[in-house]
Amino acid sequence: MASQSQKPSDSDFPALLGPTAQAMTDVSNLKDDPKYRRSKFSNHLATVAEGIAALGWVSVPSKPAPFCKDMSEAGEFYGNRVIKEFKDEDKTHVEWARAFKAIWPPMVDYIKKYHTTALSWNKNGGKATVPSGGPAPAAPAAKAPPPPPPKPSVSSTAADTPKKSPLGGLFAEINKGGAVTSGLKKVDKSQMTHKNPELRASSKVEAAPEKETKKPAAPSKFGAGAKKGTPKCELDGKKWLVEHQDGNNEIVIDTNMSQVVYIYKCTNSVIKINGKVNSIALDGCKKVGVVFDKCVSGVEMVTCQSVQVQATGSVPTVSIDKTDGVQVYLSEKSLDCQIISAKSSEMNVSIPGATPEDDLVESPIVEQFRTTLDPKTRKWTTTIMDSI
Repeated sequence: MASQSQKPSDSDFPALLGPTAQAMTDVSNLKDDPKYRRSKFSNHLATVAEGIAALGWVSVPSKPAPFCKDMSEAGEFYGNRVIKEFKDEDKTHVEWARAFKAIWPPMVDYIKKYHTTALSWNKNGGKATVPSGGPAPAAPAAKAPPPPPPKPSVSSTAADTPKKSPLGGLFAEINKGGAVTSGLKKVDKSQMTHKNPELRASSKVEAAPEKETKKPAAPSKFGAGAKKGTPKCELDGKKWLVEHQDGNNEIVIDTNMSQVVYIYKCTNSVIKINGKVNSIALDGCKKVGVVFDKCVSGVEMVTCQSVQVQATGSVPTVSIDKTDGVQVYLSEKSLDCQIISAKSSEMNVSIPGATPEDDLVESPIVEQFRTTLDPKTRKWTTTIMDSI
C-alpha cells in the first residue's frame, strides 16, 4: 500500500491500521484468557502475542527497524520456552517456534533497506485506502414488503401504541432551538420572589412526603468493587497453579524436577516450594514472598509489585520484567546466578557475607545507564551509572 499511495493524514492513518490492530488485540486477549493461560499452549500464545507487536513498526515515526527487532525478541523469549519444553517430546512445536522466529530478521533487514527513517510513501501515488480484502461493513438486508394493516379497534389501539422514549422527547425539545421557550408563561415582577420581600417570606415550600425507597448501598471501600478470582492451589498436569491467594502465609508445595509453578494475581501471601522444581513464574503479584529449595531453569517475575524471592539452594537465572520493588535473596549455592531485568525499578539482591557469622550483603541492581556517541567512530557506547 505505501509504495502505491500518498502519505495519509494523521487522522486517516489509524483507520488503515484497523484490521491489523484488531488482530493484534485479539491475540493479546486470547493470551490473557485464563482458559488458555493454564493450557500447555500458553507459551505459544505468548510467543505470538508478544512478537506480533513488531508489526507496529509502520507507526513508528523515526527509525522503525530497532523497534521491530526489540518486539520480535520479546516473542523469541517465549519461543525459546516452547523449544525447551518440547524438544524431547514433540519436534513439531520446536519447528513452529523456530519458524515464527525466522519471520523477523528478514523483515528487519527490509525495513533497514527501504524504510530506514520511517515508513516510506509514494508522493505521486493515489489515496491510501483499506484493502478490499479487509473487513467491510455488511450490506443492509432487503426489507420485506409490509403486511397489510390490521383493522383498528379501540382496545388494540390503546394497548399496542408504543411508548415514546423519554430520551427521544428530550432530544426533540433540544432540536427546537429557540422555539423551546415559546411555551413559557411570562412572569410579572410582583410574582418574583427576589423583587417582592413579602412573597419571599411566605414562600416556604412544604417538603413532599418521603416515599419508601430502598436505602442506597453504602459506598464501597477503595478496591472493594474489583472482581477477585477464586483462590486456587492445585496441580494441573505438570504445572502447579497458585492463583488469587490473598493473605495466605501457609502455602506449601512439594514439587519435583518435571514440574513448574505458576503464581498468578496473589497478594499479601507467602509460598514455600519444597524440592527441586523446573521453573517458577510470578505474574501480576503484589506483596508476595516465595521461598524455594532448588530451581533448575529459573525464576521469572512479570508485572509484579513489592515481591521477595529467596533461594535456599541453587538457581541459574532470575528474570525481572515490568516489576517495581524486588528483593532477591541468594544462597551460597546460587552465587553464580544471572539476573536479567527490563523496565523494572527498586531492585535489590542480597548475598551471604564472607563468613557464616557475617550479615547479608545487599546491593541494588542498576537501573540507570548513560549512552554516548564517539564522533570519530560514529558508534554509541552505553555505560552503567553506578550508584553503589
